[in-house]
Amino acid sequence: MKAGFECMPCVLTQALNTARLATDDRDTLARIMAAAHDYSRDMDLSLTPTTLCTPLYRMIEDLSGNPDPYVSMKRKYNDLALELYPEACDLLENCSDRLHTALKLAVAGNIIDLGIGMKFDLAEVVAEVAGGDFAVDDYDTLLADLKMARSLLILGDNTGEIVFDKILVEELEPYGLDLTYAVKDGPIINDSTLEDASYVGLDKLCRVITSGSNGIGTPLADVSREFHDIFDSVDIVIGKGHGHYESLSSSTPRRIYCLLRAKCPLVAASLGIGLGEVAFKLIAPVMDS
Repeated sequence: MKAGFECMPCVLTQALNTARLATDDRDTLARIMAAAHDYSRDMDLSLTPTTLCTPLYRMIEDLSGNPDPYVSMKRKYNDLALELYPEACDLLENCSDRLHTALKLAVAGNIIDLGIGMKFDLAEVVAEVAGGDFAVDDYDTLLADLKMARSLLILGDNTGEIVFDKILVEELEPYGLDLTYAVKDGPIINDSTLEDASYVGLDKLCRVITSGSNGIGTPLADVSREFHDIFDSVDIVIGKGHGHYESLSSSTPRRIYCLLRAKCPLVAASLGIGLGEVAFKLIAPVMDS
């Protein structure tokens, strides 16, 4: 998915939100915002939004000297999601299809996107999404794939959200899959790392690896050999959130199920859904031209 003019003000919003967490020094804030302004002006909009935004966050880290501006907020939302976890599990008890509902619960946590500064009530979102429908839903295709699959890779996204992914992993257990969950190799925005996976207990349920990169989404040119080998060889890949969709939807070498909430007009238009709606969409293999 290519970037658009909408990405230019979004970059500045992300820069300001992150800079305020990274430092309270006004001179440093001014330097960060001046650099972000220059960066947004010269962005190559033929690239993906993730390709454009990753250097922005690394620039803020360098200028502020803060390698993890979202560290306290990541713990906050992991704790909040853990409090909601029993209630979310209870929603499975009276549903007609546990796996389908687990996918909805997994995407409910995708609202936790701190870089773009969305306001939300997580408990309300979980209840709303669990009782609603996907605007795009390739669930039947997933069920057909699961009948033949032996392995599955989930590309994780945000902290907090990772707690609801535990429910999805648990509901996939009856399929007897060799299941791997991938997180970032280091801090970027509020994305999950190995520390978060351990904190919420996900590592007790399945194999957890890093992508070998802390780039937003799945930057295939920057991931580890271990990750690439698994990504290439597993039978099913499920990518959580904007970043994986943005980075893979126009250049993925394989089929990927993308599970996300459309949190910006550009992504919504690309998916063919409304802003704020959720999608479980299979994207087909395409190669860079």
